[in-house]
Amino acid sequence: MYARRHVSTANRHRVEPTFPPRPHRWRTVVAALAAAGAVFAGAYHADAGEYRRPQITISASAQGLAVPSEVPGGLVDITLETEADEAAGAENVGHHLVIARLNDGVTLEEAMAAGDAAFTTMMTVKGGNGTIAAGESLAMTLDLQPGNYFVLDNPQLPDPVIETFVVVEPTGVAPAPEAEGTVHIGPNMVISVPENFDGTGVWHFVNDDPASSAVGDLGKIRVRR
Repeated sequence: MYARRHVSTANRHRVEPTFPPRPHRWRTVVAALAAAGAVFAGAYHADAGEYRRPQITISASAQGLAVPSEVPGGLVDITLETEADEAAGAENVGHHLVIARLNDGVTLEEAMAAGDAAFTTMMTVKGGNGTIAAGESLAMTLDLQPGNYFVLDNPQLPDPVIETFVVVEPTGVAPAPEAEGTVHIGPNMVISVPENFDGTGVWHFVNDDPASSAVGDLGKIRVRR
């Protein structure tokens, strides 16, 4: 179930999306978290004897993405590991992931061909991260419903890398990490933080912008500075 698929340059998915290269509002959500000092990090473990959240790793490098072909549903701890690429020099743009669930009956090819409208009519964006430099790592906990998913690396580029995976029914109910408070994003990408927010710990992020396709619960994220 957790076999990782290492993708070579020759056979990795390269899709020519019709999306303009300018960032969209859903991309701005994860960028806003990074601008606020947030780095998605940490692994959360249930108490002994309880069902633990599944843990998976996504690897990103200049050669492509390595993603588990199948992931248990429910709350999942996801670690992003990246490889340094010294040969890229100043052209190294790092890694900015978007993880989305395709609507039932929709194929990846159909979604990519549909343009901007696909992000509100053909899929649900489940999460992602602001850009991190190659060689860095981070982690996040997402609530994944069964279905067909894809990971998009650097969607702001004209030639992003895409890999797919399937989320299956969970084998148990995992506890959510406890949050110290709620951070609200939007409308208009305005970030509202509680008075006790100090840039560390686990916080619940909610997107209140009705114009964004990522509106709603963005999950509980461990933040560090």
